[in-house]
Parts: sequence; structure tokens; C-alpha cells
Amino acid sequence: MSNNYGPSIVTSGLVWCIDAGNTKSYLGSGTTVYDLVNKQPSVAMTSGPTYTSGSPSYWTFDGVDDYIGGSSLTTSLSGGTAEIWTYINAINRQQGFLALNTGGGSYINFWMPATNTMRWEVIGVTSSAYSTINATTVSTTGVWYHFLGTFDGSTTKIYVNGNLETSQSMTNQPSGAYTAPIQVGRYDASYPASARISSAKFYNRALSASEVVQNFNASRGRFGL
Repeated sequence: MSNNYGPSIVTSGLVWCIDAGNTKSYLGSGTTVYDLVNKQPSVAMTSGPTYTSGSPSYWTFDGVDDYIGGSSLTTSLSGGTAEIWTYINAINRQQGFLALNTGGGSYINFWMPATNTMRWEVIGVTSSAYSTINATTVSTTGVWYHFLGTFDGSTTKIYVNGNLETSQSMTNQPSGAYTAPIQVGRYDASYPASARISSAKFYNRALSASEVVQNFNASRGRFGL
């Protein structure tokens, strides 16, 4: 492999990364999950998500109380990117997949309503006007998806399997020094995901369209895409 994260992915601006298929991130047993960027324990498996080794390797979340989390990420934001590979086990429900939320006013997350279209939420201050965007793909069960969202201070975008699906002007976004807890497999306790998740990443800048395609192509083979 060309680096700790996998062959040919974009590393510029990468501030946090976990990968079920990389033994430097998860050893295959226990509850500790390591951040590949900082090479240290980052988050913990909570309430019993299960691990499956293979091609791909992944964690399974039961849609009740499973999640991976417990630590905070501190980064300086002028823009950002979040990325996950996920396989949805249940639809027609409200569920979160990856979140970096202060819990008091700022939110960066992937969240899916009962319409089954992934929502990319980037909210700087909830007390001010804000907007979120949804992908156009209606997600189904039994399929692996690559979801990636970006924001750059003026525009927010969501990509599915390397393709730009929705973009719009932003009304506000997190900025400056940003510290928030990481949660994988839920938005908060009220919105757990019923899904498999294989990897998750955060960048402190918006990836370009060509970089989004680069990341998708770097990993798509292990997901049969």
C-alpha cells in the first residue's frame, strides 16, 4: 500500500480516517478503533457493533444503540469534506451515519430521513438561517454506496459514487477552530443507523470533483463497483 490509508486516496487535508479493512485502524477484535492520520486510539465501539472481515471488511450497526465514537476532533475549518462507504440494512426510517457535532449549535453530518435520500448537513450556527441538501439517489438495501459531502464557504455539494448530485449556495457554516465529538453509525442517540460502514474520513478542505472521483476509484473494487 502506498500509505496507511489505502492506495491512491487523496491525503492533502485529511485530518481523520478509520477503515475496517486496515489492521492499523482495527485489529479485528476488541473495541478500540485507531485514527490512521494521527496513528493513535481515536474512537471506541459502543453497545456492540459487530465486525466482519473480508472484501470488504466492515462494522455492522443494529439501528438500536450501536455506534463508534467517544473522542473529539479539533481542526481549523475554512471548508471541509466528509466521506463514508456504507451498505444500508433498513430503509424508511430516520438514521444518521457520520457526525461531527458540537451538540449546541454546529453540525456536520450525513443523515437520512424516511425518504431514503442521504442528507448532507453543514450548519454553522443553528440560531441563524441555514440550509441542507439531499442526494437525488434514493438509497436501497443490499447495495454499497460511497457518500461524500463538501463545503467551501460558498457552496455545499453531495456526491454519490463519485457523481455530483446536488449543490447549492450556503447560508452559514462552521469556521475557525472547530472541536466536536465524532460519531459513526448514528447522528445522536435518537437516530442510529441500521447499516454496515466500512470506512469514514474527514478533511479540513473541500475536495475537488476530480479528487472525489480519485477516492471513489481507489476503493470501489473492494465494494464490487
